[in-house]
Amino acid sequence: MGNVRFAAEQCRTVELVDAETGTTVVGAEDLSLSSNTLWVSAYDRLANAEGGVYDIQLADLGGDEVSVTPFLADIRPHGISGGEGYVDAIVRDGVGNVSLLKALRTPTRILTLKTSDLPCGANDLVQGWEETAYTVDRDTCQGAFHERVLGKPSARVEHLLGVAKTRSVLLDGLKLANGIAEYGDQLWIAEMRAKRLINLDRETIDLPGAPDNLNASSEGIVAALQPQLWRFGLYRYGHSERAPTRIALIDPVTEEIEILYDDPKGTLLSGATAAVLTDDGTMIASSVRGDRLLVCEPSP
Repeated sequence: MGNVRFAAEQCRTVELVDAETGTTVVGAEDLSLSSNTLWVSAYDRLANAEGGVYDIQLADLGGDEVSVTPFLADIRPHGISGGEGYVDAIVRDGVGNVSLLKALRTPTRILTLKTSDLPCGANDLVQGWEETAYTVDRDTCQGAFHERVLGKPSARVEHLLGVAKTRSVLLDGLKLANGIAEYGDQLWIAEMRAKRLINLDRETIDLPGAPDNLNASSEGIVAALQPQLWRFGLYRYGHSERAPTRIALIDPVTEEIEILYDDPKGTLLSGATAAVLTDDGTMIASSVRGDRLLVCEPSP
C-alpha cells in the first residue's frame, strides 16, 4: 500500500475489562471521540449477549489493560455518537427491534431517553439533541442477506426531528450505507458495497476497500476499510479467526487518501470496523469481534 503512517512496531493492544463483571469487553463495533473521552459500543455478536457503551479517558489507555465501568449497561448497542457526558446510541434488542437511545450524565445519575423506534437496518448516526441523521443499511429485514451479498441499492440516510419523531429521507438508492460522519458542512456516508464515500449532493470519493464506520478528525475523515468483504464476512460470522485490517484518512476537500494502518493478516486486530484519530496523532481502532483495542502512537 506504499507509505503507511503507522508501522506495526508503533502499535499495541489494550484489553478492556468490565469493572462490574470482571470480564473482557468483546465486540467493540463502533467508537466515537470527544475531546479526551473515547466512547466504545460493544457486545458479543456471536454469543448474542448483552453488552454496553463505555466512556474511557484517553490517559487511561497507556497500559495493556484498563478497567472500565459501563455508561450504559445490559444493552446491544450499534452505532454511537458521543459528546462530553452524553451519548446517542442505536440499540437493538436481539429480536429485530431497533431504537435510538440518548443518555446524559448528571451529578447524581445517568438519565436515559428512548426517543424513537428506528428501521431494523439502522446502523450509524450523527448526533444532535433535537435532530439526528442516521444510516439504514437495508430496505427490509427479511431481505438482509440478499441485499448485503448482491449489493442491492436499497440503503438510505434518514433524518429524525425532535420529540415529534418525524422521519424523512435525506439520501436513498445506496449500496449498503454504513458509517456516517460530519466534516465541515457536509455529511459523508460510507457506501460499503460501492467502496466509496458519498455526500448528500451525491459527490463521491473512491476508496481502497469497503468503508465501515467513519469518524471525523482534525485531519479529515477516518475510515475503517474492509479490503476483502468476503474475508470479513467469514470473520464476522465466526467462520474464520482473522481478517485484514486497513485504516484510511480521507481529506474530503482535496480527496487525498492516506493509509494510516494496513495489516493484511489481521495480526494485532482483525477486521477493524471503527477507528479514531486524536489531536495529538494517536490512532485507536476496534473490531466487531475483537477483544482488544488497537492503539498506534506517532514516533517521538
